[in-house]
Amino acid sequence: DGEGPVSLLLARREPGFAADELQLARGMARVLGVSLRMFRLAGEERRQRHEAETQSELNQRLLESLQERQELLERLARIQRDITQAAEREGVLAAICEGALELVGGDDSELTLLVPDDPSTVERVAAGGRGAITPENARVPASAGLGGMALSENRLVAMEDDGNHSSALPRFREQGAVAAMAAPLRDHGQPAGALVVGSTRAGRRFSSIERDMFLAFADHAGLALSQSRRFERLREEDAARIQGRFRSLVQSSSDMIMVIAADGSVLYASPSVGRTLGLPGAGAEGVAVAELVHPDDRSYVAEFLAAVAGRGRCSAPVEWRMRGTDGDWLDVETVATGRLDDPDVRGIVLNSRDVTG
Repeated sequence: DGEGPVSLLLARREPGFAADELQLARGMARVLGVSLRMFRLAGEERRQRHEAETQSELNQRLLESLQERQELLERLARIQRDITQAAEREGVLAAICEGALELVGGDDSELTLLVPDDPSTVERVAAGGRGAITPENARVPASAGLGGMALSENRLVAMEDDGNHSSALPRFREQGAVAAMAAPLRDHGQPAGALVVGSTRAGRRFSSIERDMFLAFADHAGLALSQSRRFERLREEDAARIQGRFRSLVQSSSDMIMVIAADGSVLYASPSVGRTLGLPGAGAEGVAVAELVHPDDRSYVAEFLAAVAGRGRCSAPVEWRMRGTDGDWLDVETVATGRLDDPDVRGIVLNSRDVTG
């Protein structure tokens, strides 16, 4: 049969075999040899087909794994860009929670940070999905829940729908979550908080790729928070420096400079305002600007300020009347600039001067 010698043994009680019996035996041996080769070939074919199918399945799983990783990487890169583009801290926090939901297809997320003056406590600073933060649930022990486990162990922790971890994620369980995972947030290599995402999908399992991506996302979120804090500190320093310079410039100026809030109250008044206008005993700050204007001009002033706030640019000079220190009404020329969207101003800047003839 080509695989080695094979013998067909025939025995009988009577002595000898006839010629035709021997010929028949040789024929049977050849047929059996051919059948054996066919059986072996069929077996080899089945083995090769099984190996090919197994390899095909492995290739398919590998392709799906690569596609999943590629999709998650693209999603991660897009989310990281969104976080980086968020200028203020609140925007960064919201982008992190929403990004966590998008990355792994979760239903709820929350971000907790250690309280600086009490490292045994964390504060829920942002939530995504159906989560809501109230004063009653804003601060919890640092060891509480799944985030507490990730924070204390400084590693990713995942709990899935096996019924053994209900005490570890009580708030998410109350909202119907059956699986969740948490990753620590680090600031200069030290644990600073935790990011948690939960899913309500029955039988939800987080793949190894999802875990790796979520952990990488948490690392990026920690860097983004550190960067936003640094930017805030620099902006505060710049704002203080600019404000000091501004105050020194207007201290001796004869022009009256005021910053008006969106509700019409005076946020800031330069010293020349007090020298020129008749003000309440406590000064101009906190007073409605309408109280400083002639009653007949108040509606015009309100319309003018509303228009400037909407345009956000410097206006043409306008005039209205304001009461002077002697009780007489002064003709005042004013130029206004809307700076409500400027985080260092958040108001309408009025530059006024007395033009009474």
